Amino acid sequence: MRWIRQCLIILYVLFCTTPTLAQESNQGLARNALDFPRDHRFHSDDPAVNEHYVEWVYFTGIVQDAEGTQWGFQFTIFSRLVPSTTLSAYLYDMALSDLHTHHFLHARKLVTNPNALSFTDSDWQFQDEQLSIAYQSDADTWKLNFEGDANDVATRSTVPLSVHLRAINDQYDYVVHSGDGLHPMGSDCVGDKTTLDGYTYYYSHPALSTIGSITLDNTTAQVSGATWFDHQWGNFSACPLAWNWFSLRFNDGRYIMLFQLLDSTGTPLRTLLGATYIDAEGQVTFWPTEGAVTITPLRTWTNPRTHVEFTLGWRLDTPIGSLDVESVFDDQTPDQMEGLPYYWEGVITIRDNGTAGTPVGAGYLEVVPAPIPQ
Repeated sequence: MRWIRQCLIILYVLFCTTPTLAQESNQGLARNALDFPRDHRFHSDDPAVNEHYVEWVYFTGIVQDAEGTQWGFQFTIFSRLVPSTTLSAYLYDMALSDLHTHHFLHARKLVTNPNALSFTDSDWQFQDEQLSIAYQSDADTWKLNFEGDANDVATRSTVPLSVHLRAINDQYDYVVHSGDGLHPMGSDCVGDKTTLDGYTYYYSHPALSTIGSITLDNTTAQVSGATWFDHQWGNFSACPLAWNWFSLRFNDGRYIMLFQLLDSTGTPLRTLLGATYIDAEGQVTFWPTEGAVTITPLRTWTNPRTHVEFTLGWRLDTPIGSLDVESVFDDQTPDQMEGLPYYWEGVITIRDNGTAGTPVGAGYLEVVPAPIPQ
């Protein structure tokens, strides 16, 4: 039980005392490559998008209340064009990982209402019956709200859930993961970079200060912590969409974004590794795609409901040391929807493999396995 206590201490330090990071310009600042606040919104009306257009905004974080009870959360909106039209359809995911009870709550919905998303050049809002996400440019603030029923994936029961969070850019900036913000999403699917064929724009914010409330089991908790924000868009639906993605958040103020793309057989595309390092002063380094990072699977877990296997323990050998990452608990698996890939998304702990496994941080892991289970 000692390691659990150590991990909880790390999570508290990391997500409740987020460091102040540098504002100085460097190669990774997204404002050098993108047009804000306009590029915070969805891009389905961009002349460059085509039938392979995919876009998502992604929020993952950990918050805790005054008693130290902690939750991980995920808010996501996916956007695709409806075939043979210029209209968009949306899919949202909302998930809550209870790090005390090890219960995972999930809600998902396909939204075809064309009026669900509204925007100006600077602000936007997605609004459905249960979920809303809004960006307000004047305060550089994201509002994340869910009010409805969620599925407890382990017990197969429906649980009333309310989550209201504000994620604020008050201490750093958005970062890209390459100099121009573009990254290929496959090898055989890549075409003209200027038309985004096989490419994604990708930027993040590693530490949005977050406050709000969670109501569960008729009890409301006031919470605070930090949110990692991701935004991607491009014409890459023809690419094999399988990967392992890590957002690593260290208690000393460093961050790593790491993703490993896989081909249709599950073989890593080693030349397409994405690896961004942010030091404690906020300086960004793009690690080389080959040779800088080695990703080694250590442990798998099989979902008892779908029988799909996910790798939930990893060793990451990086320029800043050897790290072991592990799920806080295994069953953080969203419910499956027909036509969508299986995936795992949940809270992980980070250990320093060079100091006898000392906990040094926490984060989120996403696993989309390949070959795609049938």
